[in-house]
Amino acid sequence: MEKNKPIGALWVNETKDGKKYLSGEVDVNNIKVRVVVFKNNYKTEDKHPEYQIFEKRVKEQDAF
Repeated sequence: MEKNKPIGALWVNETKDGKKYLSGEVDVNNIKVRVVVFKNNYKTEDKHPEYQIFEKRVKEQDAF
């Protein structure tokens, strides 16, 4: 049986107002995508996710 292969890594960060979030990069089909992960503070039902993943927008000067 093949072992699970890592597809990325995340680091814990903190917003200016002290809220923690994760940021990093994942590789999906050989395409690297920068992501940020925030706790879902709007969860009102069990079927709602605990966390939400967003593609990180890269500023133009950070692209190179």
